[in-house]
Amino acid sequence: MKLIAIPSAPWPRRSSATSLPPRSSASPPPPFRSDKQQLGTFYQAIPYEISLVELIREGWLCRIVIRSVPADIDLSGVRTVAGDYRDDDLGQAIQPHLSRCAELLAEHARDRRTVVFLPLIETSRQFVAACQALGLRAVHVDGTDRTGLEAFRSRSADIIANAQLLSTGWDQPDVDCVMVLRPTKSLVLYSQMIGRGTRIHPGKDHLLVLDPLFRSDSMDLIRPARLLAHTTTEAETLQEVLDEAPALDLLEAAERAEDRRQQRLAEQLAQYAQRNARTVDALELALSLGEERLADYEPETHWERQPVTDKQAELLARAGFDLTRITCKGHASKWIDLLFRRRDLGLATPKQVRWLVHFGHPNPHLATFEEAGAYLDGKFTGRRRRSLVPTR
Repeated sequence: MKLIAIPSAPWPRRSSATSLPPRSSASPPPPFRSDKQQLGTFYQAIPYEISLVELIREGWLCRIVIRSVPADIDLSGVRTVAGDYRDDDLGQAIQPHLSRCAELLAEHARDRRTVVFLPLIETSRQFVAACQALGLRAVHVDGTDRTGLEAFRSRSADIIANAQLLSTGWDQPDVDCVMVLRPTKSLVLYSQMIGRGTRIHPGKDHLLVLDPLFRSDSMDLIRPARLLAHTTTEAETLQEVLDEAPALDLLEAAERAEDRRQQRLAEQLAQYAQRNARTVDALELALSLGEERLADYEPETHWERQPVTDKQAELLARAGFDLTRITCKGHASKWIDLLFRRRDLGLATPKQVRWLVHFGHPNPHLATFEEAGAYLDGKFTGRRRRSLVPTR
């Protein structure tokens, strides 16, 4: 076996210039304004944010069950304006499928209190007519005709259809089904529509979301996975799980997706463990430390997207990192924060972790600096410790 000496490299000292502002590597998805601009475009940091998962688990919002329904609506010819699908194009694409969508609603949510979102007022009226033809108690509401609201509140109607009128400012806690027939590229708009049904109410067990399987060539189409996913990779895996089941609790799907993602990451880590590199690979280290957010990091704010600074590059290079794996200033900042946290906890350095993984240590990311040194001393018999492992 060829032995490679690890040069002496003490833990770096913390510098405020290399790590601003500190953020957890498990941050929730970046918040957006209604014009699709991330708040990170205007602010450097988000002091506090509570996730949908936390609100559901703590009982502030109800569980969400996703049911995929084959509406077969083709969005490939729908144009985009101001970052979202054009309403009149959507109306033309959806109109031929309204009867089928009404049948799906009758099949899966006949006894539920349902709100349906559509792109145009006329499309909403036509959908209501299709529902009524099936014997469903459906009403329409728009800016000039509010009679449907009273009918729905008094329970003389079970379904209320609208053209985005009810996406904000409407509080009807007993709504337990949402059908989005207004596909969107806006996470804010989608979250608002789904949010009409997430309020808790006596006797309400969960919200049923009927998710039409729109056919689209756009990667920007918002689907239910985006409600929870932190990154594009997470969204793809979660949506993959949701699409495999006819109906699935969103949190349960998230757990399955995380298990699947962990399995794939473990496979990647096993491949990396066979490598013998002189530098620390950021992706490999992230996987071995269980820091998946760093493995598929995506910047959120304007400052995070900026290039790695000279001071960040110098610090990470002294820690042994392959700088080609550090994507931007925000990525470097998160790595530096993690390095200092590990130093403060007395844990093994990145170089030590790299070799612990190489030699099959059972818990490389939990080993202390001293434990790692002793373990590597045993592996590198006959070598002076100072030339093999970093010192403080």
